[in-house]
Amino acid sequence: MSWPRQLWHVLAKDLRAQRWWLLLYVGLLVVGTAPVWRPTGPDYAGATLLGLISLATVVAALLTCYGAFRADAPLDTHAYWVALPLSRSAVFGAKLAFIAVVGIILPLIVHVPAWLALDLPPSRIPAAWWESGRAMPEALFALAFLVAGVQTGRATVLLFVAGGAIGTPVIVKLLAMVPPSVPSLPFILLVPTVGLVGLRRLTAAYHRRDNALRARTSLIVMGLLTLIAPQILLWSTTRQTETLDAVLPGSTLAFDRVSPDRWRLPADSPFSLRVIVSPRPARSQVTTMRVCDNSLEHFRSLSTS
Repeated sequence: MSWPRQLWHVLAKDLRAQRWWLLLYVGLLVVGTAPVWRPTGPDYAGATLLGLISLATVVAALLTCYGAFRADAPLDTHAYWVALPLSRSAVFGAKLAFIAVVGIILPLIVHVPAWLALDLPPSRIPAAWWESGRAMPEALFALAFLVAGVQTGRATVLLFVAGGAIGTPVIVKLLAMVPPSVPSLPFILLVPTVGLVGLRRLTAAYHRRDNALRARTSLIVMGLLTLIAPQILLWSTTRQTETLDAVLPGSTLAFDRVSPDRWRLPADSPFSLRVIVSPRPARSQVTTMRVCDNSLEHFRSLSTS
């Protein structure tokens, strides 16, 4: 078989093997967009349910990719794919394609119609995905690195959960200690650097199949770094943003209506916000304010005083 046919063969095999997890994953994605098609009033129980659905969606995606990665783990001494007449680069490429299907293509197929229904301009769709959807492929790449470096599923789950639950608050505290005079660019460049180094380690694992402790350790480290990389990027891009309370201590910001129908609010419709500045420093004035939704950007800017 040619190289493209080998890649498609492995990818098709993974899609068939994980078809039930894929169906569950797509179903959860569709259910998560339900408020767009059937908007309801303020409902805290509904918001909680949507949060649980989002969590279940992430878990379904991770389980889907875990099965595909574990089936052809690069350093597994009992891996069946090694005995087949397949190019190792084709197997590696198929795993990258599987991440693209689960982490990018399927979410876009489900979310793009919902974004268009919310009157999001097509030109803003890439930005909307970058803000709300890039976390999924990042998590899947972290999982791929850990599966390649860890021999058992239990240890993989333990490292993944510990890396997210412990690594994230630790890195947040460390980043908070960075002086304002330190530029953000080195931290921004650190994120793609971690990704590229991790991909190189994973490529080497598929091609050399070096089962040494050093190879496994490097993949585990890359996986843990990939888990905290989104937090570093978020901090780097928002560290110049000041909260209202930081600029005007004691101030609060509230909607005039308690819970707006955010799902059906047109981008150009007026919406009232109330800013309570107390205590207000002498000769101070709030001139402009920018309110953003990270995923759909319903609110753009407003002025108040």
